[in-house]
Amino acid sequence: MKAFRFLAIACALVCCPALAVDPARDNAVLFNWYYAAAFGSGAYRVGEINTFVLRLPLAYRLREASAEHWGLRLIAPISAGVADIEPDDRDGIPDTLTALAASVGAELEIPMSERWMLKPLATLGSGQEFASNKRAMVGVIGAKSLYRLPLEPTRLDFGSSLLLARARTDELRDDLGELALGLDWLTPVQVDAGEPAAIGVTAIQYWYFRRLRFLLPTSEEVAVRAESELAISLRFHKPQVLFGSELDRVSLGVRVGKGLRGIALTTSFPF
Repeated sequence: MKAFRFLAIACALVCCPALAVDPARDNAVLFNWYYAAAFGSGAYRVGEINTFVLRLPLAYRLREASAEHWGLRLIAPISAGVADIEPDDRDGIPDTLTALAASVGAELEIPMSERWMLKPLATLGSGQEFASNKRAMVGVIGAKSLYRLPLEPTRLDFGSSLLLARARTDELRDDLGELALGLDWLTPVQVDAGEPAAIGVTAIQYWYFRRLRFLLPTSEEVAVRAESELAISLRFHKPQVLFGSELDRVSLGVRVGKGLRGIALTTSFPF
């Protein structure tokens, strides 16, 4: 019952209607709270705002997925962000804004076949922007899917996700819908005569059917409809576990959308 109650709260948060806002009224709305938390670790630029984010993907596995049982993970990512605003007439908005966001939720792992895993998820979290001492609530609900082709010794994975999100401050309610499709290719290599690792390429395409909005210090906003990511990876021979999350690689990627440029450091295929 607790899981269904949590899911209902997340649905209510996502499905409420959005409200417009004058961004100059509240420093906290200068963060796109969902994107900053979902971006991972790295930096991105929109308009005159450069944002630097560090994400800690805390998680705890309650049960491993098997042919008889669904898997279940508790997830609690924490993100710290710094937004550097280039000099301009900003009506008293500081040059630098800092924020911290944390969320809690659950992810099911449902084996649909030997090679296909479906992952419904829901999270609910809170963030704070310290210059204005304002808070934001962020809710996400949706599902991810991962399919692995039977190729040896290379590995080819297809991922997809459909997510609905809502970010809310005292001044803003902002809805977001995201559809993503990804391809992850890895091939083994020998590293200094030691245990084999793998190198690879990841390509992900994002579509936002509810606008990914970035509000600027002026009255303008940038609305991103689509975004592309291309990354190169070095995968470890044995996945490492850090704070409950399985880290199987180090990837450096470039993310590009209309009005948006970013560089991201990731530690897994995000599906």
